[in-house]
Amino acid sequence: MKLFGGKNFQFIILAVIGIVFLTYAFSLAYKRYVNFEYGKFDLGNMSQMVWNTSRGRFMEVTDQFGTNMPRWGMSHVDPILVIFAPIYWFYDNPMILVFAQHIVIISAIFPIYLLCIKRFKNEIVSFSVVLTYLMYPAIGFTLVWTGYHGISFVAPFFIWLVWILEKNDFFDKKATSRKDLIFYWILIILMLLGKEEVGAILSIYAIFIYFKNKELAIQTFLISFIWFAFVFFIVIPAYSDLRKQSIDTFAEKTSIVGVNASDVGEDNFFIHRYDYLGDTYPEMIKNAVFQPKLIFDVAFSKDKLLALNNLFGPLGYILILVPIWIIALPDLAIVLLSKDEIFEISNHRIAFVISALFISYIYLLTKLKGRYRFAFSISVLILTIYFSATTNNPIYLSGESLIRTKIISKVFSSNFETSQKYKFGDERRAQVPRNDNECLQEMTNIILSKNPQVYTGPDYLGAQSSNRLVNALYPARYWDSDLVLVDLFETKTTGPLGSSGWAFNKESLRRLLDNSSYSHIYSCGKISAFEKGTLKDFSMFVDLSEYKDFDESKFEFGTDRIKLTISENYVKVPEKIKRESSDPIRILVQEGKGDFMDKTTFWTFESSIDSEVKFVVIDYLSSGFRGSLDRAERGQLVFETYYPIIPERFSVGKYNVFFGVGDLLNAKEIFIGQTELVDD
Repeated sequence: MKLFGGKNFQFIILAVIGIVFLTYAFSLAYKRYVNFEYGKFDLGNMSQMVWNTSRGRFMEVTDQFGTNMPRWGMSHVDPILVIFAPIYWFYDNPMILVFAQHIVIISAIFPIYLLCIKRFKNEIVSFSVVLTYLMYPAIGFTLVWTGYHGISFVAPFFIWLVWILEKNDFFDKKATSRKDLIFYWILIILMLLGKEEVGAILSIYAIFIYFKNKELAIQTFLISFIWFAFVFFIVIPAYSDLRKQSIDTFAEKTSIVGVNASDVGEDNFFIHRYDYLGDTYPEMIKNAVFQPKLIFDVAFSKDKLLALNNLFGPLGYILILVPIWIIALPDLAIVLLSKDEIFEISNHRIAFVISALFISYIYLLTKLKGRYRFAFSISVLILTIYFSATTNNPIYLSGESLIRTKIISKVFSSNFETSQKYKFGDERRAQVPRNDNECLQEMTNIILSKNPQVYTGPDYLGAQSSNRLVNALYPARYWDSDLVLVDLFETKTTGPLGSSGWAFNKESLRRLLDNSSYSHIYSCGKISAFEKGTLKDFSMFVDLSEYKDFDESKFEFGTDRIKLTISENYVKVPEKIKRESSDPIRILVQEGKGDFMDKTTFWTFESSIDSEVKFVVIDYLSSGFRGSLDRAERGQLVFETYYPIIPERFSVGKYNVFFGVGDLLNAKEIFIGQTELVDD
C-alpha cells in the first residue's frame, strides 16, 4: 500500500499545498502593493506596457526620462506581456500580473513531483523536494518582493519543459506524443518571449538535448540562438536612439548643465555595468579571456560570494557536480560580472538559475541510492529552512512579523494624551516629513480621481499610477503633465546621469511654478501635488530695510548644518482654518548659517490634546520659487504665504503649529502659534 494513496490522491495533496501556498504568498505580495513597496520600476512599467498594448500601443512604456517608446528602447525584449492585454480590457489592476506569476511559479511543484516520481519512485522524497522548492529562499523573494518580471514568469516553464522531455524520453521515435511535442514548442516560444537572454540559455540546454535527440536539439538551438542574436544585437541597438533622444529632451527641458549621459546613451542601456572589460562586445570577450583578473576582482566580491552561498547553499553545494545548472550561465554572468552590485537572491535576474538548480538537484538525487537519497533530501529540506531564516525569506518571516506586530504590539500598546502648552519660539527636535500610508493613499486617490493621461510623480507611486498613456518619473515631463506629484528627495530619474538629483528636482519645481499655469492642490509628507490652474501660495524676497523691527523679537533655530531666523512680529497664524479654503499662514524668514541644497522647511500641525496626532507636511515654497529660501543669500529676508490643506483624516479641534527646517538625518522645528481646524 502506498503511503500517500493513489496518484489522484497525491495530486489532490499537491493541489492543496499549492493553493494554500499561493493564497498565503499572494496575500504577502498584495500587502506590499497596498503599502506602496512596488513602484514604477518595475511593476508600474510592466502594467503600463500591458495597458498601452490593450489600447493599441504595442509594448509602449514611459522611460526613465519621460519619453514613451517600445520596451526595447529600454534595452529589454520581453513581449510575453502581451498575453495579458485581453484581461486589461475588463480589469486593469497591476496585481493581475503578480497573481499570474504566482500561479506559474507555484505550478512548478507538479512537474517537480512527477519528475521525482519518474526518476526514483519515492513519494516521501518527492514531497520533500516539493517543500524544498516552496521554502527555497529565492522563491520566497521572487513571490513576495519582485512584483512581476517576464523572466520570473517564464523561468518555471523550464521545469515543465524538462518534465515533458523526460516523460517522452526526449521524443525518441519509439515514444513520441504529438500533443506533448506541440506543448514543448509552446513552452520554448513562451520562454523566448520572457527576456532577451533566454535564447542563450535555451541554446546551452540544446547541447544536453543533443545526446538524447539530435534533431530536436538542433532545431531548439537554431530557433533559440537566432532569436537571441536578433533581439540582442539587432533590435536593442536599433532602438537605442530613442533613449538618446529622450535624454536630450530631458536635459533641454530641465536646463541643467553638465549632464553626463555617456553611460545611458550606449547601444545597450546596461553595458556600462561591464565597461571595465572594454567598450565593445569583442573587446570585452578578449579582455575576459586574456585578463581574467579583471573578472575575478569583480565577480568574487564579498557581497557576490554571499549571494552565491545563499543560492547554492540551501540545496547542498554538491549539486554543482550535476552540470545541468550551467544552462543558467548567461544569467549568472549578468549578475556576477556587473560592477554594480545587482546580485542577490531577492533579484529577479536569477529566475532561470533557480529552475536550473532544481533540475540539477533532482538529477543528483537520482544518482543516490534509496536510504541515502531519503537522508539527503530531508537534510536539504532542513538546510533550506535554515537558509530561509538566515536570509530573511519573506515567506518564512511573515509569521513572526504577524505575531510581533499584530499581537505583541497590541498587548503592550498604550495611548498618551498630552496638553503641553507652548510659547512662541519654543524649539524641539523634529523629523523632515515622511510618507505614511495614509498620505500615499490620499495621493493615489488624487491620481485615480483626476485620471491624467500625462502624469509625472515619484517612483513609489508608479505602480498605482501605471495605467495611463504617460507614467513618468518626476522631474521628467513636468513641463506638460496634467498632474504633477513632486518629491524633492526622490532622485531615481537623475541618478544615471551623474548629476545632482536635488538640483534637477528643485529647478524643475521652480520652472513648473514660474509657468503660472499650475496650482497647488494638496501636500502631505514629502509630496506636493499640482494640476493646471492658478497658484495662491507664494514666496518672495523682501527688503530688510522695510522690516526694521524684525530683530526686536527674533528667534534663531535649526541644526548644525542650517540655521533660520524668524520674528514674532512677522508670523501670522490664523485663529481658525478650514480644510481647503482657509486664510493663509504668513511668515517672514531669514536664512543664517548653512546652505539649502539638500534641506527643506516643513509645517507641523499637532493636536493640542494628543501629541501623537500630527500632520507633518513639506513646505514646497522654500524650494519652489525664484524668491525662496533655497535661493536666498545669507541674511536675506523671505516672505512666505502658505494656504494649508488639512485632510479629512484629522478631526476638527485646536492644533499647535510648528515651522521646521533640516534634512533627512537632522531637523528642528519652532512653535509659531495655535489654530483651530473647523469644518468648511
